[in-house]
Amino acid sequence: MGTEKGLKMIASSLDKLEIIESIFKNQEQGEKPVITELHSITPFTYEPAKTKSVLIVADEPLSWNVAKQLIKVMIMKSKYKINLLLSGYALTEFTKDEYQRTFGSNVILGEYGFKTNQHSESHTLIDAINNNWFPNIDTAIVLPSGNHGGEALGLLASKTFLGAKKLYWLCASWLGLGYKYSTEQRALFDDIDAIICNDESAQAVIAHNLPEFTEKILPIGTPFLDTLEIGVGEQIGKETRKRLEIGEHAFVVLYLGDARQDYPNSNPDVVEHSFLSLLIGVMTMASVYDCEFALLWRPHPRDLELKEKLKHLVSESKQFTKLTNLKIFETSNPEFSMNAAAYASDVIASIMSTENFVARARGKKAVFLAFKGDAQGTRGYEELERIYGEQLLDTLKQASSLAWDKTSLSKSLEDSFQDPIFAEAAEGEDYYTHKLLNIFI
Repeated sequence: MGTEKGLKMIASSLDKLEIIESIFKNQEQGEKPVITELHSITPFTYEPAKTKSVLIVADEPLSWNVAKQLIKVMIMKSKYKINLLLSGYALTEFTKDEYQRTFGSNVILGEYGFKTNQHSESHTLIDAINNNWFPNIDTAIVLPSGNHGGEALGLLASKTFLGAKKLYWLCASWLGLGYKYSTEQRALFDDIDAIICNDESAQAVIAHNLPEFTEKILPIGTPFLDTLEIGVGEQIGKETRKRLEIGEHAFVVLYLGDARQDYPNSNPDVVEHSFLSLLIGVMTMASVYDCEFALLWRPHPRDLELKEKLKHLVSESKQFTKLTNLKIFETSNPEFSMNAAAYASDVIASIMSTENFVARARGKKAVFLAFKGDAQGTRGYEELERIYGEQLLDTLKQASSLAWDKTSLSKSLEDSFQDPIFAEAAEGEDYYTHKLLNIFI
C-alpha cells in the first residue's frame, strides 16, 4: 500500500480520519502510540504465503500482560508475523531489559524500529499508511487502552486503513468496553468480527455498555486466564507467606483499591475511605478471634501519591492498636507480583479490580467495596452500578461479595473466614491462548 493508495483511502474516509485525529488532539497529555514490528529469528519452515500477519494493540498493564502471553505462544508456533502498536505502560515495559529476558533471543526489533511520529502532531495513522508500516495485515487484535492509547486507532482503522481482514476486540477484564466512546464514534468503528471475553459475567457487562454488539460477544476465555498460574498457585502462596513470615493458617485479606487515579470519575478520597473501612473491619475480626490475621495492600502501581496516603493510614493505625495477631504489609511491584500477593491471600477486596472476578478461579473469595455515596464521594456503589448494571450487582449481593456499608462488609469477611473455597482445576499450559489462535487466527 504505497503513498498514492494510502491517500486515496484517506480521501474516501475523511469522516473517520477526523474522528481518529480528534481523539488524539483533544487529549491533554500522554504520548501517542508508537509503532514497532517484531519477528522471530528462527526461519519459517513453510511457504511464506501461509504466514499470518497479526497486529496487536496494547497500552495498559493488563493489556500488556495479555499481549506478552499472545506473543510468547505465537513465537512458539513459528507461523506469525507480529506487528505491535504500543503506548503507555506497554511501551515502557517493552523497552526494558526484562522483555528480552522474558522472550530470550527469539524476539528482535524489526527493521522499522520505533516510529514516534516526530514530524506530525496528529497524523500517526497517515504516517503508518504512507510509510507502509503495517503491510498485509491479516488479523488485528485490539486490547483496551487508557485515554492516550491506540485502542481507538485499532478499532477505527484496522480494516479501513490498514487492510486487516479480521478485527477482534479482546476484553481481558470485567470492567467492560466502550464506555469512553460516544454513540457517534462507535458507529464509525470498523466491522468488528467478535468481542472476546472471559466468561458470562464479562459478557453481561459488555452487553450492558455496548448493546449494539451483543450478538458478537463470545465468552470463551482470553489469554489473561493463562497468566494466573493456577497450577502452581498454592506453591506461590506458600512461598509468599513464608517470605512475609505469615503463618500457613493465618486469615489474609488483600486490598487492591481502585483503577488508577487518572481514570474517568476516579476519586482518591473514596479509595482512602474504602481502605480505612476494610482496615477497621480486619482489625475488628482480629480483636474477636484468637488466630493470626494479615492485611496486604497494593494500590495501582502508577498512583504514587495515593500509595503514600495509604502508608500514612497504616502507620497511624499501628500507633493506635495493640493487636499482636495482626500484620500489615505492602505487596506492590516490583517486590511482589500480582500472583504472589493474590495466592498468599484468602480474600481479595477492591472497588472494581479485575482480580475480584478471577478470585474464585484462584481459590479465593472476593469482596467489592461498593460503599454508597457519602461525604467521601460516590466512586463505589454508583460507579459499579453505572458500569455493571443492577442485575449483576444483585448477583454479587446474593453471593455475599458486595459490601455497600460496614455491616455488609463484616458479613462478607465473616463468610470468607468461616467458609473458604478452593481453586478450580487448572487447564493445560497456555490453554486459552492456543484456543484463541486456533479458532480465530
